[in-house]
Amino acid sequence: MKHRLFYTFLAFFALIIFLGAAVNIAIVAFSTHKAYTRMVRQEDKLLADQMALLAEDYYRQNGTLIGISEILRLPSGYRMPPSHRMMDHSRMMPRMVPPVLVLGEDGRVYADTHGFFATREVQDFEIQHGTPVMIDSRTVGRVFVGSMIVPALDDRDNEFLGLVVRSVLVSSLSVAIVAVFLGAVLFRRIASPVEALAAASRSIAQGNLHARINIHRSDELGELINQFNSMASSLESSEEWKRRIISDSAHELRTPVAVLQGELEMILEGVYTPDRKRIESLYRETELMSRLISELGELAAAEGGQIRLIRQNCSLEELAREAAEPFLVQALPRKISIQIPDSEGMEVFGDPQKIIQVIRNLVANALKVVPDGGRIDMYSEKVGNEAVLRVDDSGAGIPEEYREQIFQRFFRLDSSRNREAGGAGLGLAIAMRIMQLHGGRIWADEGKNGGARISIALPLSDTRVFS
Repeated sequence: MKHRLFYTFLAFFALIIFLGAAVNIAIVAFSTHKAYTRMVRQEDKLLADQMALLAEDYYRQNGTLIGISEILRLPSGYRMPPSHRMMDHSRMMPRMVPPVLVLGEDGRVYADTHGFFATREVQDFEIQHGTPVMIDSRTVGRVFVGSMIVPALDDRDNEFLGLVVRSVLVSSLSVAIVAVFLGAVLFRRIASPVEALAAASRSIAQGNLHARINIHRSDELGELINQFNSMASSLESSEEWKRRIISDSAHELRTPVAVLQGELEMILEGVYTPDRKRIESLYRETELMSRLISELGELAAAEGGQIRLIRQNCSLEELAREAAEPFLVQALPRKISIQIPDSEGMEVFGDPQKIIQVIRNLVANALKVVPDGGRIDMYSEKVGNEAVLRVDDSGAGIPEEYREQIFQRFFRLDSSRNREAGGAGLGLAIAMRIMQLHGGRIWADEGKNGGARISIALPLSDTRVFS
């Protein structure tokens, strides 16, 4: 069901809010009732204490409590203390005059302002609750006021407390409704990105790798969305790479396979004689296929991060010399000069064999384009925190618009050059990935000899930064 997360969040939030409101109303009603009752009883007790003093004076003057009802009767204009007042129909009304009862120790009723005991008998436990009238340390009677003989809260008090509870109920419900509305807005803001993530995930699972989430936020959900989009881009790039590598591999293998198939077909039909020269031609095609397959495997391992680098401190100049040595013999017949760095001192932290592989690829490429009698210069220098090795040749150079494309798979600057002379166009792509795994760089620009210059840069061993 769509929006189920949103509705689940909202339902639980609303339940918590309304339960909280109900508990709050119950607590307010209970505590208000209890506090109000305690206040009434305290004030009734205070009034009873005052009347007990009047009764004591009356007894001293008359020797009896008979007739005390006349002086204890509250006048019609009597007002209780302000705390006993209540709101009634928007007017301040005095609380009802509380009943006053005076009992003797023998249980005789000497004053009963409201006729409370006209229809009932006085019990012993009721007598103990009254305020004593003391004469010479002798109790001659007790005074009862209001809540000491009748329920503490009358109808007006209960109406007032009901009004308080209703006010709290209305305010609590109003706050709860506002809170639920704000919660709905908040949960909508939380649930929308999650729903978008779920929809985009389903789309990607169905094969649509172009799916993205166009929601911009600066919180954790925004970070999750950015990570998801980054992951989707990586998946799309990986899928595109697989399609391209399959397509390019099929294209590159098609020619040698066609040559082999054509030659063998001619031999089978008797057109060609399977002599040594013909077999050597077929063998060269198989070597070309083997080399191409090997380079494809190496490129796939490099781009998939499956190359294991055995890093150690090593001299970049020494690696350059070791890489160039095999080509010195090849350069002699063509009178090509190869200048090798003779300085020392720049140490890098990397896999020596992989770095040598990169440098050999650069020298091999230069040797293919340099004319007879040309030169290849290798020299190193420190640039900031990097050790840079440059390979300059005196060939035709690389046009500026192709200096980035030469590091792409299967790219050959001269499309007319055959695969035996120009290779499959994978060497520089492999070299770039190896440099990236070392935290280094590789780029092309114009050399000092008028030809091309390919440079590699590696972090110095004391400033290691690897990707």
